[in-house]
Amino acid sequence: GIYSYYEKNNLLISGNTITRPNRGSSGTLYGIYYYYNTANTPITIEKNKIVNLYNGTGSGTFYGIYGYSPTNYMNYINNNIIHPGVTGGGAVTMYGMYLGTVYSAAIDHNTIIISDTNNNNTSAKYGMYLSGPPGSSVTYAYEVKNNIVHMTTPAGTSYGLYLASNTTTTS
Repeated sequence: GIYSYYEKNNLLISGNTITRPNRGSSGTLYGIYYYYNTANTPITIEKNKIVNLYNGTGSGTFYGIYGYSPTNYMNYINNNIIHPGVTGGGAVTMYGMYLGTVYSAAIDHNTIIISDTNNNNTSAKYGMYLSGPPGSSVTYAYEVKNNIVHMTTPAGTSYGLYLASNTTTTS
């Protein structure tokens, strides 16, 4: 995947295809991981395809896009396709998009497909998981518009959109 840690200026991740055709063992896997933005400039994640990444047989966690950005600048997450593939028999928690401690984000025109045909995988699955820091009194604003979230999960709990902490959305 793509890993960005303490980016200094205008993070742009655009037009990538992230795939793992020879999917082996499981564990924790990130398609795109971004953590912090030290220059307090916008973050843009757009036009990426994150597909066929997870087909392990053990337990683990999948994050299509994982974001942590505790600054007052906007995160733009637009026009991405996230489809991790089907687990191969393991207990896998899946997050199509996980935004923890992100002050504000425009999340528009993304397609997230969480398909898991493993009837024994009782782990939780999330299309979008949006959160601020636990216990914070600050309200975090997310604009979530025109996204497609498709969940095919025969076992476990599934959430198309999960709002945690002091999170508000506009549509």
